[in-house]
Amino acid sequence: MKLYSNASEYLNYIVSVIRDIVMIHKLFDFACSVVIFGSAARPNDFIIGVSDVDVLILTRNKPDKWIYNFDIAESRVNAVVFMVDDFKRLIELGHPLIFMLKYHIVIRDDGCFKNLIKIKPKITSYTRRVLRKSIFAALGLALENYLIFRDYKFAISHLVHCIRHLARYLCSFKDLFPVSDEEICNCIGGEFRKLFIEISNLRRKCEIDSYKLKIMFSRVLNLIADKLNLKATSLASLESIVSRGAHLICAGEVDGYMAFRIEVFNGDRRKVFEIFNDKVREVDSIFF
Repeated sequence: MKLYSNASEYLNYIVSVIRDIVMIHKLFDFACSVVIFGSAARPNDFIIGVSDVDVLILTRNKPDKWIYNFDIAESRVNAVVFMVDDFKRLIELGHPLIFMLKYHIVIRDDGCFKNLIKIKPKITSYTRRVLRKSIFAALGLALENYLIFRDYKFAISHLVHCIRHLARYLCSFKDLFPVSDEEICNCIGGEFRKLFIEISNLRRKCEIDSYKLKIMFSRVLNLIADKLNLKATSLASLESIVSRGAHLICAGEVDGYMAFRIEVFNGDRRKVFEIFNDKVREVDSIFF
């Protein structure tokens, strides 16, 4: 495996491979626009071996598939397909994806993306609703990787995404949508900013101490509860259920509390437990 001196050099290679795939492979002949976005378009935020490469594909006709996933070097490439009319609808709704396209790299475009990106999106109640749900989606993935899979590298990565979503959600009430980590740091302050920087720096380390990570999780849970005006549910309560043999963890809100749902299998029997207010009850669905 070739070694790269920095993220910019690595991403230049990734972009060149994707460009070759799009030009040569007939699989992408249907696309009128292919655009790289996310941290792959922001080298300062990209971490080799941790960050995914996000790709937007636009088409005028219904595609055979809506999602494509493949690997290049040390990165997972996630390509999502939208029909042009559906993408226009996302712009009208103020979907967070549209704001994330502030930083992008065009691989192919017949003018479709160029025209659409000129439309300035507005922050709406829908924007905030999606961002708020994204906070808990990322938190659930972070806890899952931490407590079940013991994959600390991806646990801390999802925790960073969780904090990013929280920052964007709070900033949206000031009609701001920070995208890059630098923009986020400029929009938040105090303990929030300090914690975000600490977690971002920890994400860049090859080895992550489990004790330090546990402290980070506790601090993040308290921060989310405080910023969203929720009552916290302790990490210890979650750990006690996970020890029974958990397979999935989802995070959400219940009656003004931060809550968790854990799927547990005992033999062939499946149970889902919900924890909030440090109380446990059995529920039907893993999803909130």
